Amino acid sequence: AFDGLDGLEKKLSAARDAAALENARAEKRRAALGQLDGELTALEQSLAALGGAEAENVSLEARAEQLARRETALAQLAQSLAEGQRRGQAARQAQELYLLADDAKERAHALRDHLERAFLNAQAGLLAESLTEGSPCPVCGSTHHPKRAVLPAEAPTQARVDAARQSADEADRAAQAASAAAAKAVAADREAKATLRRDAEALLPERFTSPEGPVKLTVSLLKTALAEESEALHAAQEALDKAQKQNAAALAAKARQEDERQKKTAQRSALEAEARASAEEAARQSASAKALEAQCAEARAALPAAGREEARRALAGLENERCALRAGMDAAASALAKARQDCAAAEAAVTALTAQQTEAGEAADLPALESQRDALTARRTALAAQEKALTPASCPTGRPPTSTVSTPPPGRSWNAAGSG
Repeated sequence: AFDGLDGLEKKLSAARDAAALENARAEKRRAALGQLDGELTALEQSLAALGGAEAENVSLEARAEQLARRETALAQLAQSLAEGQRRGQAARQAQELYLLADDAKERAHALRDHLERAFLNAQAGLLAESLTEGSPCPVCGSTHHPKRAVLPAEAPTQARVDAARQSADEADRAAQAASAAAAKAVAADREAKATLRRDAEALLPERFTSPEGPVKLTVSLLKTALAEESEALHAAQEALDKAQKQNAAALAAKARQEDERQKKTAQRSALEAEARASAEEAARQSASAKALEAQCAEARAALPAAGREEARRALAGLENERCALRAGMDAAASALAKARQDCAAAEAAVTALTAQQTEAGEAADLPALESQRDALTARRTALAAQEKALTPASCPTGRPPTSTVSTPPPGRSWNAAGSG
C-alpha cells in the first residue's frame, strides 16, 4: 500500500513538474509574444513613416525629368545664343563685304567714267585738230571754234575703256550679290534674335519680362542669366541626387522592414501556436495532477498505518503472532490426530460390542454391555466435539491449515522477520 502510494506520489510530482514546466514555457512564449508584438508595432510605425517613400520616389523622378528638360532647354538657349552671335557676326561680315563691294563698284564706275571721258576727249582732240576757222564742225556745225578740245598726252584705248566697262559691270553684280547676301544675313540675324528672344522669355520669363514691358536682351545679360541658371540647375541637381539617394535608402529600408515584418508575423503565428499548445498541455497536466491528488488522498486514507515504520512494526508483531499461532496450531493438530485415533478406537469398540451383543443375545450380560456401550458412545461424542473444536471452520477438509497468513501480493515477499 505504501509502495503504491509512493508510485502515485511520483506520478503526481511528475505531473506537477510537467505542468510547471509547460506553464513556464507558455509564460516564456507569451513574454516573447509581447516582445514580438512590440517589435511589430515599432515596425508598423517605421513603415508608416516610410509610407511616402514610393510617392516621394515618383515625385523625385518627375523632378529629375523636369530638371533634365530645363538643362536641355538651357543648353538649347545657349546654343541659340551662340547661333545668334554667329549669325550676327555673319551679318556684320556680309555688310562689310557689301560696303567693300559697293566701294569697289564706285571705284569701278569712277574709273569707267574717267576712261570714257578720257576716251571721248581723245576723240574730240583728234577731231579738233582737223577743224579750221570758218569750216563747219562735223559735230555741232559751227564754223567758229573758239575753244577747241586739246588732245591729251595719253589717251585710253578702246580696249581699256571696254575693260573698265566690264569691270564696272562685274562690280555692279558683285555689289548686288553682296547686298543680297547682306540682306539675307541681316534677315537671318533678325530671325535668330527674335527666336532667341522668344526662347529666353519662355524659359526665363522672370528675367526678360516685366510689368513695364520686355527687358532689353543683350548678349552679356543672357550669358549672365545662363550662367546663373546653370549654377542654380546644378545645385538643384545635386540636391535632387542627394534626395534620391536618401529616398533609395528609405525604399531599401522599407523593403527590409517589410520582409522582417513578414518573417516576424509568421514567427508570431508559430509562437502563438506553441504558447497555446504549452498552455493546453499545462492544463492537461494540472488536471492529471488533481486526479492523482484525489487518488493519493484515497490511498493515504486506506493505509493500514500512519507511516511505513509503524506498518513495519505492526507487520513484525503480526509475524510473531503468526508464529505463535502456528505453534498452537501444530499442538492442536497433534491433539486432533490423537482424538481421532481415540474416536476410531471407540467406534471400533462400539462396533465390536454391538456385534458381541448381537451374538450373545439374551444370554449375555446385557446391562453391562449397555453400560459399556453408553460409556463408549459418550466418549465418541466428546471426541467428536473435541475434533470439531480443533478443526478450523475455514478448512472444509477437516485438516488444519499449515499457516493462517495469507499469500503476499504479487511483487512483494516476506522475510523471516516478517518485514516487507
